[in-house]
Amino acid sequence: MHHHPKVVYRLAWDTRTNLKLLNDRHMTALDITESTLETIASYHGRLTWTVLKSAFAQRAQSLHVLQRKKQRSPQVADNGGGSTDLKLPNEESIRDRVNTLLVVTTLVATMAFAAGFTMPGGNNGDAPQEGMAILLTNAMFQAFVICNTIAMYTAILVAVCLIWAQLGDLNLVDIALRLALPLLGIALTMISLAFMAGVYVVVSNLHWLAYVVLILGVLFIFTVLVVFTPLFCKTTSGSRIFRWITYFLFCVEVWASGSHNDD
Repeated sequence: MHHHPKVVYRLAWDTRTNLKLLNDRHMTALDITESTLETIASYHGRLTWTVLKSAFAQRAQSLHVLQRKKQRSPQVADNGGGSTDLKLPNEESIRDRVNTLLVVTTLVATMAFAAGFTMPGGNNGDAPQEGMAILLTNAMFQAFVICNTIAMYTAILVAVCLIWAQLGDLNLVDIALRLALPLLGIALTMISLAFMAGVYVVVSNLHWLAYVVLILGVLFIFTVLVVFTPLFCKTTSGSRIFRWITYFLFCVEVWASGSHNDD
């Protein structure tokens, strides 16, 4: 309820914990977390939700049923150690989230479109290859074109998903965001890779600067993935190695958000 992700992590990933148990309001831990995201809107809440989803936590009932129940009985939920008003995402907050993602998607699509017609190295002005890219046979230039193309089309797909989300149906919004968030993550990653490849191509004759561009690009993309992945990714692997990797990423998230101090 109060969104302490590290504590929830310790409990949720313990095999002795039953995440299907219901409180006297017939709500699971995941239901309580989702119902309080609007009351305590924070990155900690998102991390807590991610931990529960990663541990295979389930909802007791669908979101629209829970909302109707709240409208019939707008009371305080008992969590065994405190209370808070149940608040589910209203239409205005959903619209704000969708519009924010739509703005980001539009910016990515605009950048990708512009990059597609301003190729690194310029175009050939002599016949018979007039208009063709000068660096067409360069491997990093080809990587630039591929990554930029992927970024462009995934951004368009995200925009289409978000247009569907504007219809207002909560189930449709949930499905649209499930599709839009990972696609947006791919678009951001690809546009970052395209930028790195494009800059590398034009400075490749100066080796130390080209290596600096590569190193900075890899570090930045890794940071983007670490920050963005918990928004949509659920850890479903039972592999001990994969879970340790996930735990490392989760610790980075907790440290970055300051959750370790609160816990």
